[in-house]
Amino acid sequence: MAEMESSDVYGLEQNLSLMAGAGAGKTHSLVTLCLHLLGGARPDGRVIQPARLWMLTFTDKAASEMRARLSQRLDALARGSNQSEALLRSGFTRSGHSFPPKEFWRGVRDRLGMAPIGTFHSLCAQLLRGATAGSGVNPDFQLLDERDALELLENVADRMVLQRLEREDGQVVGLCRELGFKGRDRAEGLVNHLCAVLGKAREAVPPQGIPISRLETCLRDLELEISRGQQLVGEAMALDTSRGGRFEQVLSACRRALNGMTVRNFCEPDRFPAFRQAIAAEPNLARQHNHLGQLLKQVRSLAIANGATLSLADCYGGCAIVPYEAAFRDLLVDLERRYRSELAKRGALDFSELLIRTRDLLRDQPLARRQVQDQAHALLVDEFQDTNRIQLEIVTLLAEERSGGPRAIASQELSDGQVPLEPAFLCIVGDAKQSIYEFRGADVAVIGRMAGKIEREGGWRCFLRQNWRSEPALLDSLNRIFSELMQSTPPLRDYEIAYQRECDDQHPVRGARGAGPAIDWLVFEPEETAENCRAQDAAMVARRIYQLLAPDSHFAVCAGGTSPFCFDGSAFWRHIGRR
Repeated sequence: MAEMESSDVYGLEQNLSLMAGAGAGKTHSLVTLCLHLLGGARPDGRVIQPARLWMLTFTDKAASEMRARLSQRLDALARGSNQSEALLRSGFTRSGHSFPPKEFWRGVRDRLGMAPIGTFHSLCAQLLRGATAGSGVNPDFQLLDERDALELLENVADRMVLQRLEREDGQVVGLCRELGFKGRDRAEGLVNHLCAVLGKAREAVPPQGIPISRLETCLRDLELEISRGQQLVGEAMALDTSRGGRFEQVLSACRRALNGMTVRNFCEPDRFPAFRQAIAAEPNLARQHNHLGQLLKQVRSLAIANGATLSLADCYGGCAIVPYEAAFRDLLVDLERRYRSELAKRGALDFSELLIRTRDLLRDQPLARRQVQDQAHALLVDEFQDTNRIQLEIVTLLAEERSGGPRAIASQELSDGQVPLEPAFLCIVGDAKQSIYEFRGADVAVIGRMAGKIEREGGWRCFLRQNWRSEPALLDSLNRIFSELMQSTPPLRDYEIAYQRECDDQHPVRGARGAGPAIDWLVFEPEETAENCRAQDAAMVARRIYQLLAPDSHFAVCAGGTSPFCFDGSAFWRHIGRR
């Protein structure tokens, strides 16, 4: 692990993964790294021209901010106002080179417009439109927006399912019987499910590679959950009896329903329906704040789905749907084939196809890949925690080691991370704890895979631990809270993030300004569903803000700022069900 204060790091003398939490000065550090590369603050003195410095981020807004921040600092250097660039100056000193004059920086600033600073989609569109003849890509393609692409996909799915129904395809008839043909309002039918799954799967795994559940596994899971329910009910009855037997009636009904429950009799009136009815009839089960209460809540979650854990009905549904999974996957494969054919007829690409075509071009055509690689002398990727598997593969192909290339790369070799990286070329920036775009296909495991690969090949993993945004008391509290809440037991799954205090704790740069509390704990009794909890959560936060804005509150109003108020070191924390 290298220190970010080192000019070796900012000079990108090795590939770098930079982990930066919120408020840690990530953008400032990234711009500082750019200035080192553009100015040649490296031992070999090599200057990277703006057109050869490629920067990728997640949104157009973030790309615009990055360009603006870099332009602002270049403007200051072009005017000779470099007093605030102490780290940049030390980089030139340590590398044995003189600090460039303002005329040099003026030239860099004037050529900054040539720097490819944008999103993955903008870069992929540029690469595909510039692909050589014979690459199989029509450079005049039309790029569909998300709404038009979804409408086209749904139309293709409609026609496909209708054709299968007209042929009296038994599996498709069964799926439509279970799900309906097409949903209305908030309900979803077969067509909706096909479109939703394909939309997520296309950038993660080919539809034909989607695994199918084993009936034996699903049956075992259901049996284990029924057995767990029996054990929980037994423990709850013993504890309830010692306290007067308040819940004897409901727990006895639960025991009768669970004893002898199997997949065959699951839906009979005296089995799961009776179990669920007994639980639903007793509203006080979720209001006990003791060990008995914890047992009762677990029993309740088996009967009534809460959006957080699987209920017995979910497990049973997993068993019931297994015979249809193969048919559903076949429909996905057919839908993707038809949809891509329809895109080709229209000379169009959607955002997913844009990434897929770029990946395929770079992977399958070594000469085209080398032509693209020759255009880039450094690649910086921001917000790497919000990327997905196919974007990881594109970065890997762009950052492929030049020596010995261009090499033939098999699909499995690429997905397994076996392609070596070009040294002193790649910098990824992100924070796995801030990954919030799973619903759009982001895979939090990707940043860990690339960071590990960089380290294994001799690169550095660095942590920005100085926080420029928050006050000392707040950071001290957050460091302790996150170290408790984000504990995980090894071995970690790909998507699990363990908090490591020696790497993740942040240290304040700001001093304390206010005397108010660092954190407000807002505690409430949770509702039955996650949706209702969020509504209750929002209402409580809104009430607290109203209180803090009252004339007699200790809440401070910032003068001269762009925001009408500030929190003066306070944070609103919602801590459900725990004191």
